[in-house]
Amino acid sequence: MVIKTSTEKHNPKYIKTWTGNEHLELILIKLTKEYLNASNGLLDQCGGEELIHNTLAAINGNTHKIKENRVDESILVSQKIVKLVNFSSGLIYKYNMSPTLVNDTKNIILRE
Repeated sequence: MVIKTSTEKHNPKYIKTWTGNEHLELILIKLTKEYLNASNGLLDQCGGEELIHNTLAAINGNTHKIKENRVDESILVSQKIVKLVNFSSGLIYKYNMSPTLVNDTKNIILRE
C-alpha cells in the first residue's frame, strides 16, 4: 500500500520581496551589522585565520583552544553569527522568505 503525502509543505512558495515585511528586513540588517562589527573587531586584533579558528572554537564550546587570548571577543563573534544564522533560517522556514533574498540582503551589508 502506497501512502500519498502532500508535497505542498515541502515546496513552499517563497516571498521574493521585502514588501510588507520591512520590519524583518530591518532586523536582518541590524543582526548582520552587529556580526560584521564584532568580527571586524576580532579581525583587527588577531588576523583572518585566527578569526575563523577562534570563532569556530567558541561556537563549539572549546574556549580553551582559542588562540591569541581573545576569548571574550571570540565568544561575542560566535554569539552574533549564531544569532544571525538562526534568524536567517527562521525567515526562510517560518516566514517563507526567499533564501536568495535573505542571502542577497546579508551580502549587501557584508560587502560594504
